[in-house]
Amino acid sequence: MHPTSVPPTAVAVLPANIVDRDQRWIGEWLNEYRNSPNTHAVYQKEARRLLLWLHHQGLALAQLRRQHLQEYEAFLATPPADWCGPARPLGHPQWRPFSGPLAPRSIELALRSLKSLFVYLEAEGHLTRNPLAARARLRTGRSSTPRRVVRYLSRADMAILLDYLDNLPRDTPRQTEHYLRARWLLLLLYGTMIRRSETIGHAGQLRRQDDAHWLSVIGKGGKPRDVPLPPPLLEALADYRRHKGLSPWPRGGDETPLLMRIASMAPVAAKHVYLIVRTLCLGAAAHAQQRGELESAQRLRQASTHWLRHTGASHLAETVDLKVLQDNLGHASIATTGLYRHVEDRARHAATLAGFSLPSQGQDKIKE
Repeated sequence: MHPTSVPPTAVAVLPANIVDRDQRWIGEWLNEYRNSPNTHAVYQKEARRLLLWLHHQGLALAQLRRQHLQEYEAFLATPPADWCGPARPLGHPQWRPFSGPLAPRSIELALRSLKSLFVYLEAEGHLTRNPLAARARLRTGRSSTPRRVVRYLSRADMAILLDYLDNLPRDTPRQTEHYLRARWLLLLLYGTMIRRSETIGHAGQLRRQDDAHWLSVIGKGGKPRDVPLPPPLLEALADYRRHKGLSPWPRGGDETPLLMRIASMAPVAAKHVYLIVRTLCLGAAAHAQQRGELESAQRLRQASTHWLRHTGASHLAETVDLKVLQDNLGHASIATTGLYRHVEDRARHAATLAGFSLPSQGQDKIKE
């Protein structure tokens, strides 16, 4: 695990060797999830938060008891203001571990992640017992019945986002590269519906078979899948690679990243991918606000990388078989994929309203 960046009031008061030991233990645990990038990223975030809080309290992992975790649970619901801030890459001067207080469900997910850590540390002999072993799982008000996906953009919202993107300045080589990378990234997330962590790949994952173009990714649980690349994505990729001095389509052995830093061949980090998309969506929201598209502006202000996955799936679900969509998304259950069938909901709603009427007097009057 990388050394933690510390907010102003989170000054570590433990000896350096204890801090190093705690980070080494967590690094060993995280290494168990090296082939599951999504799980690794979530677990690393929660472990980093816990260590910052622990070391600020003058506590080491080996000293943790149940009452400490109860205090930490309360802390997650009300973190101090100087522990909170907008999303920034780790190491940035304004990086903070929280964007704000966590909702009950987010707290529950955080503690479930940490329970996995403590199970590992206990099994390895680093802890004498799991301090979360006796904790009852909370009910967070979420129904056990899956609901339709709601965090997605309409086709009109996407049109506004693409219009905003296409009007970004391109007066200098740097501005042009920013535009081309942003367009490739946006279409990649929307057109392939891959997760943010799956964008951190290389050109060797792109393959061509006859006239079909594919992107190979490793999804949740280390499960591989191949995702088709529609023509607009191929065009965006070719334009981006040409600007970087590369061939439009990668040749054999090409290991350049799918997404690179400006004026560099170094890969873009997953956190940076999130920031690029958020910046685009906030700009598009202001663009929509100026046009009087207030509902679109509200949705665009909330949108993120995962919204684009939901958006692409929701739009594709209007025209393709669910099994096709399931394979593209990498869902284990087609029931999960079915949550994107918004068209069916709208059609059912419209049909209900069209057929509904209130009874009127005399309607059932018996004819004499």
